Amino acid sequence: MWLWAAVVGEASAGVWVRDAGDAYVQAGLSHAWADRMYLAGGRAVPQANPALLGQLAPLFDRAAFSTTDLSAYGELGLGHGLELSAAVPLRYAERRWSFASDWPDLRNHGVGLGDLAVGLRLGKVAGGWAGSGGLVARAPLYDNSPEALRVEAGNSDLADDRVPLGQGTYELEATAGGGRGFGKGWALVEAGLRARNRHFSLVVPGRVQVGVKPVAPVAAWVGADWAVSLGNGEAPDVFRDRWGKGPLVVDDQRSLAVSLGGSVEVAEGISVLATGARTVAGSRYPVLTTLGLGVSVVRSVRRGP
Repeated sequence: MWLWAAVVGEASAGVWVRDAGDAYVQAGLSHAWADRMYLAGGRAVPQANPALLGQLAPLFDRAAFSTTDLSAYGELGLGHGLELSAAVPLRYAERRWSFASDWPDLRNHGVGLGDLAVGLRLGKVAGGWAGSGGLVARAPLYDNSPEALRVEAGNSDLADDRVPLGQGTYELEATAGGGRGFGKGWALVEAGLRARNRHFSLVVPGRVQVGVKPVAPVAAWVGADWAVSLGNGEAPDVFRDRWGKGPLVVDDQRSLAVSLGGSVEVAEGISVLATGARTVAGSRYPVLTTLGLGVSVVRSVRRGP
Protein backbone atom coordinates (compact mmCIF):
# COMPACT_ATOMS: atom_id res chain seq x y z
CA MET A 1 0.00 0.00 0.00
CA TRP A 2 1.27 3.45 0.80
CA LEU A 3 4.28 4.29 2.85
CA TRP A 4 5.64 7.64 3.86
CA ALA A 5 8.28 9.02 6.16
CA ALA A 6 6.88 9.85 9.57
CA VAL A 7 9.24 12.72 10.13
CA VAL A 8 8.71 15.90 12.11
CA GLY A 9 11.18 18.61 11.17
CA GLU A 10 14.02 18.79 13.66
CA ALA A 11 14.27 21.95 15.74
CA SER A 12 17.85 22.38 14.62
CA ALA A 13 19.86 25.27 13.24
CA GLY A 14 17.99 25.18 9.93
CA VAL A 15 19.88 27.22 7.34
CA TRP A 16 22.37 28.41 9.99
CA VAL A 17 25.46 26.19 9.91
CA ARG A 18 27.25 25.39 13.15
CA ASP A 19 30.70 26.65 14.06
CA ALA A 20 33.66 24.28 14.05
CA GLY A 21 33.37 21.81 16.92
CA ASP A 22 29.77 22.71 17.81
CA ALA A 23 27.48 19.69 17.95
CA TYR A 24 23.70 19.26 18.08
CA VAL A 25 22.11 15.90 18.95
CA GLN A 26 18.40 15.14 19.11
CA ALA A 27 16.63 11.95 20.19
CA GLY A 28 12.93 11.84 19.48
CA LEU A 29 9.77 9.76 19.45
CA SER A 30 7.18 10.49 16.75
CA HIS A 31 3.91 8.90 15.75
CA ALA A 32 2.12 9.43 12.45
CA TRP A 33 -1.19 8.07 11.23
CA ALA A 34 -3.69 8.39 8.39
CA ASP A 35 -7.02 6.81 7.46
CA ARG A 36 -7.72 9.03 4.45
CA MET A 37 -5.89 9.74 1.21
CA TYR A 38 -5.92 12.53 -1.36
CA LEU A 39 -6.89 11.36 -4.83
CA ALA A 40 -5.25 12.77 -7.96
CA GLY A 41 -7.79 15.57 -8.09
CA GLY A 42 -7.12 16.61 -4.49
CA ARG A 43 -10.25 15.10 -2.89
CA ALA A 44 -9.64 13.27 0.39
CA VAL A 45 -11.35 9.87 0.72
CA PRO A 46 -11.16 7.04 3.28
CA GLN A 47 -8.44 4.50 2.54
CA ALA A 48 -11.15 1.84 2.13
CA ASN A 49 -12.84 3.87 -0.62
CA PRO A 50 -13.58 2.06 -3.92
CA ALA A 51 -11.42 4.63 -5.73
CA LEU A 52 -8.44 3.10 -3.92
CA LEU A 53 -9.45 -0.52 -3.26
CA GLY A 54 -11.57 -1.18 -6.30
CA GLN A 55 -13.46 -4.49 -6.06
CA LEU A 56 -12.08 -5.15 -2.57
CA ALA A 57 -13.71 -2.06 -1.04
CA PRO A 58 -16.99 -3.75 0.02
CA LEU A 59 -15.00 -6.06 2.31
CA PHE A 60 -13.85 -3.23 4.58
CA ASP A 61 -15.38 -0.53 6.73
CA ARG A 62 -12.07 1.20 7.40
CA ALA A 63 -8.36 1.03 6.66
CA ALA A 64 -5.59 2.92 8.46
CA PHE A 65 -1.82 3.10 8.55
CA SER A 66 0.59 4.35 11.21
CA THR A 67 4.27 4.58 11.96
CA THR A 68 6.08 5.07 15.25
CA ASP A 69 9.71 6.18 15.08
CA LEU A 70 12.42 6.32 17.71
CA SER A 71 14.90 8.51 15.89
CA ALA A 72 18.36 9.99 16.32
CA TYR A 73 19.54 13.13 14.52
CA GLY A 74 22.81 15.03 14.77
CA GLU A 75 24.78 17.96 13.35
CA LEU A 76 28.48 18.72 13.69
CA GLY A 77 30.26 21.90 12.63
CA LEU A 78 33.40 21.07 10.65
CA GLY A 79 34.69 24.60 10.19
CA HIS A 80 35.07 26.78 7.08
CA GLY A 81 31.25 26.99 6.89
CA LEU A 82 30.80 23.22 6.61
CA GLU A 83 28.38 21.13 8.65
CA LEU A 84 27.81 17.36 8.71
CA SER A 85 24.42 15.85 9.61
CA ALA A 86 23.00 12.35 9.98
CA ALA A 87 19.65 10.81 10.94
CA VAL A 88 18.24 7.31 11.34
CA PRO A 89 14.95 6.00 12.79
CA LEU A 90 13.99 2.73 14.42
CA ARG A 91 10.50 2.24 12.97
CA TYR A 92 7.38 0.29 13.82
CA ALA A 93 4.86 0.38 10.98
CA GLU A 94 1.32 -0.97 11.21
CA ARG A 95 -1.55 -1.39 8.78
CA ARG A 96 -5.02 -2.10 10.12
CA TRP A 97 -8.11 -3.29 8.25
CA SER A 98 -11.62 -3.23 9.76
CA PHE A 99 -13.93 -5.65 7.98
CA ALA A 100 -17.52 -4.87 7.07
CA SER A 101 -18.45 -8.27 8.53
CA ASP A 102 -18.06 -9.52 12.10
CA TRP A 103 -14.52 -10.69 11.44
CA PRO A 104 -11.92 -9.25 13.82
CA ASP A 105 -9.67 -6.47 12.57
CA LEU A 106 -6.69 -7.54 10.53
CA ARG A 107 -3.40 -6.00 11.69
CA ASN A 108 -0.08 -6.27 9.85
CA HIS A 109 3.18 -4.78 11.06
CA GLY A 110 6.89 -4.38 10.41
CA VAL A 111 9.74 -3.26 12.66
CA GLY A 112 13.37 -2.35 12.05
CA LEU A 113 15.70 0.44 11.00
CA GLY A 114 14.32 2.88 8.44
CA ASP A 115 16.24 5.07 5.99
CA LEU A 116 19.68 6.44 6.86
CA ALA A 117 20.18 10.08 5.85
CA VAL A 118 23.62 11.75 5.71
CA GLY A 119 24.08 15.36 4.68
CA LEU A 120 26.75 17.99 4.15
CA ARG A 121 25.92 21.71 4.20
CA LEU A 122 27.98 24.79 3.33
CA GLY A 123 26.82 28.10 4.69
CA LYS A 124 27.66 31.68 5.48
CA VAL A 125 26.42 34.04 8.20
CA ALA A 126 26.64 37.82 7.87
CA GLY A 127 25.00 39.89 10.56
CA GLY A 128 21.51 38.54 11.11
CA TRP A 129 21.40 36.92 7.66
CA ALA A 130 22.31 33.33 6.86
CA GLY A 131 22.47 31.38 3.63
CA SER A 132 23.44 27.78 2.96
CA GLY A 133 23.17 24.93 0.51
CA GLY A 134 23.80 21.24 0.82
CA LEU A 135 23.38 17.65 -0.26
CA VAL A 136 21.54 14.86 1.57
CA ALA A 137 21.82 11.19 0.61
CA ARG A 138 19.30 8.59 1.85
CA ALA A 139 19.63 4.82 1.76
CA PRO A 140 17.34 2.04 3.04
CA LEU A 141 18.61 -0.07 5.95
CA TYR A 142 15.96 -2.75 5.33
CA ASP A 143 15.23 -5.23 2.57
CA ASN A 144 14.46 -3.06 -0.45
CA SER A 145 13.92 -5.81 -3.00
CA PRO A 146 10.77 -5.34 -5.13
CA GLU A 147 9.37 -8.56 -3.68
CA ALA A 148 9.70 -7.33 -0.09
CA LEU A 149 8.41 -3.84 -0.84
CA ARG A 150 5.38 -5.14 -2.66
CA VAL A 151 4.57 -7.31 0.36
CA GLU A 152 4.24 -10.65 -1.40
CA ALA A 153 2.06 -9.24 -4.16
CA GLY A 154 -0.31 -11.87 -5.54
CA ASN A 155 -0.53 -13.79 -2.27
CA SER A 156 -4.19 -13.91 -1.29
CA ASP A 157 -3.47 -14.42 2.41
CA LEU A 158 -3.55 -10.88 3.81
CA ALA A 159 -2.84 -12.08 7.35
CA ASP A 160 0.83 -12.91 6.70
CA ASP A 161 1.72 -9.60 5.08
CA ARG A 162 4.61 -7.57 6.44
CA VAL A 163 4.48 -3.80 6.36
CA PRO A 164 7.56 -2.31 4.62
CA LEU A 165 9.60 0.24 6.55
CA GLY A 166 10.11 2.69 3.69
CA GLN A 167 9.93 3.22 -0.07
CA GLY A 168 13.16 1.33 -0.59
CA THR A 169 14.67 4.01 -2.80
CA TYR A 170 18.14 5.54 -2.83
CA GLU A 171 17.78 9.31 -2.93
CA LEU A 172 19.99 12.35 -3.40
CA GLU A 173 18.64 15.77 -2.50
CA ALA A 174 20.16 19.20 -3.14
CA THR A 175 18.82 22.12 -1.11
CA ALA A 176 19.43 25.84 -0.76
CA GLY A 177 17.95 28.33 1.65
CA GLY A 178 18.25 31.55 3.55
CA GLY A 179 17.18 32.97 6.87
CA ARG A 180 17.07 36.13 8.93
CA GLY A 181 17.20 36.68 12.66
CA PHE A 182 15.28 39.68 13.96
CA GLY A 183 14.83 40.77 17.56
CA LYS A 184 13.59 37.71 19.42
CA GLY A 185 12.60 35.78 16.31
CA TRP A 186 13.73 34.26 13.05
CA ALA A 187 12.41 33.31 9.61
CA LEU A 188 13.77 30.93 6.98
CA VAL A 189 12.91 29.43 3.62
CA GLU A 190 14.41 26.39 1.88
CA ALA A 191 13.81 24.59 -1.41
CA GLY A 192 15.52 21.77 -3.26
CA LEU A 193 15.46 18.99 -5.80
CA ARG A 194 15.31 15.28 -4.86
CA ALA A 195 16.10 12.40 -7.21
CA ARG A 196 15.29 8.76 -6.48
CA ASN A 197 16.46 5.67 -8.29
CA ARG A 198 13.38 3.42 -8.42
CA HIS A 199 10.63 4.54 -10.78
CA PHE A 200 13.07 7.37 -11.38
CA SER A 201 11.53 10.74 -10.77
CA LEU A 202 12.30 14.15 -9.35
CA VAL A 203 10.63 15.83 -6.37
CA VAL A 204 10.73 19.53 -5.47
CA PRO A 205 10.57 19.86 -1.66
CA GLY A 206 10.51 23.10 0.31
CA ARG A 207 9.63 24.69 3.62
CA VAL A 208 9.14 28.01 5.36
CA GLN A 209 9.38 28.62 9.09
CA VAL A 210 8.86 31.55 11.43
CA GLY A 211 9.82 31.35 15.09
CA VAL A 212 10.10 33.43 18.21
CA LYS A 213 11.99 33.17 21.49
CA PRO A 214 9.97 35.43 23.83
CA VAL A 215 12.07 34.57 26.91
CA ALA A 216 15.48 32.95 27.17
CA PRO A 217 14.48 29.29 27.80
CA VAL A 218 11.38 29.15 25.56
CA ALA A 219 11.03 29.03 21.77
CA ALA A 220 8.06 28.41 19.45
CA TRP A 221 7.68 28.16 15.69
CA VAL A 222 5.18 27.57 12.88
CA GLY A 223 5.88 26.46 9.37
CA ALA A 224 4.75 24.84 6.15
CA ASP A 225 6.34 22.01 4.17
CA TRP A 226 5.54 21.05 0.60
CA ALA A 227 6.63 18.54 -2.01
CA VAL A 228 5.75 18.41 -5.70
CA SER A 229 6.64 15.39 -7.80
CA LEU A 230 7.94 15.83 -11.32
CA GLY A 231 7.23 12.17 -12.03
CA ASN A 232 5.68 10.73 -15.14
CA GLY A 233 2.16 10.64 -13.73
CA GLU A 234 1.56 7.01 -14.73
CA ALA A 235 0.79 5.73 -11.22
CA PRO A 236 -2.99 5.16 -10.96
CA ASP A 237 -5.29 5.97 -8.08
CA VAL A 238 -6.32 2.31 -7.88
CA PHE A 239 -4.11 -0.63 -7.00
CA ARG A 240 -2.31 -2.46 -9.76
CA ASP A 241 -3.17 -6.01 -8.73
CA ARG A 242 -6.27 -7.80 -7.55
CA TRP A 243 -5.07 -8.11 -3.95
CA GLY A 244 -4.89 -4.37 -3.41
CA LYS A 245 -1.12 -4.22 -3.30
CA GLY A 246 0.47 -1.63 -5.53
CA PRO A 247 3.87 0.08 -5.81
CA LEU A 248 5.18 2.03 -2.87
CA VAL A 249 6.78 4.62 -5.12
CA VAL A 250 3.99 6.77 -6.55
CA ASP A 251 4.77 9.40 -9.15
CA ASP A 252 2.95 12.70 -9.58
CA GLN A 253 2.42 13.21 -5.84
CA ARG A 254 1.86 16.59 -4.20
CA SER A 255 1.55 17.49 -0.53
CA LEU A 256 1.29 20.55 1.68
CA ALA A 257 1.60 20.27 5.46
CA VAL A 258 1.45 22.84 8.24
CA SER A 259 3.51 22.38 11.38
CA LEU A 260 4.13 23.92 14.77
CA GLY A 261 6.51 23.29 17.60
CA GLY A 262 7.96 24.54 20.81
CA SER A 263 10.95 23.93 23.06
CA VAL A 264 11.99 24.67 26.62
CA GLU A 265 15.62 24.72 27.75
CA VAL A 266 15.63 22.74 31.00
CA ALA A 267 19.39 22.98 31.60
CA GLU A 268 22.30 24.62 29.86
CA GLY A 269 22.33 23.31 26.29
CA ILE A 270 19.55 20.74 26.97
CA SER A 271 16.01 21.31 25.66
CA VAL A 272 12.74 19.40 25.55
CA LEU A 273 10.70 19.95 22.41
CA ALA A 274 7.28 19.04 21.04
CA THR A 275 6.19 19.15 17.40
CA GLY A 276 3.11 18.48 15.32
CA ALA A 277 2.23 18.48 11.63
CA ARG A 278 -0.86 17.91 9.48
CA THR A 279 -1.21 17.43 5.74
CA VAL A 280 -3.81 19.96 4.57
CA ALA A 281 -3.71 19.45 0.79
CA GLY A 282 -2.27 16.95 -1.64
CA SER A 283 -2.57 14.56 -4.54
CA ARG A 284 -1.96 10.80 -4.28
CA TYR A 285 -0.78 11.39 -0.73
CA PRO A 286 -2.12 10.40 2.72
CA VAL A 287 -3.92 12.86 5.00
CA LEU A 288 -1.16 12.52 7.56
CA THR A 289 -1.05 13.69 11.17
CA THR A 290 2.28 13.56 13.02
CA LEU A 291 3.11 14.25 16.66
CA GLY A 292 6.59 14.19 18.17
CA LEU A 293 8.49 14.62 21.42
CA GLY A 294 12.23 14.96 21.73
CA VAL A 295 15.25 15.98 23.73
CA SER A 296 18.09 17.97 22.20
CA VAL A 297 21.60 18.68 23.41
CA VAL A 298 23.94 21.40 22.13
CA ARG A 299 27.59 21.04 23.05
CA SER A 300 31.03 22.16 21.94
CA VAL A 301 33.50 19.40 21.18
CA ARG A 302 36.39 21.73 20.39
CA ARG A 303 39.81 20.74 21.58
CA GLY A 304 42.28 23.03 23.22
CA PRO A 305 41.77 26.15 25.36
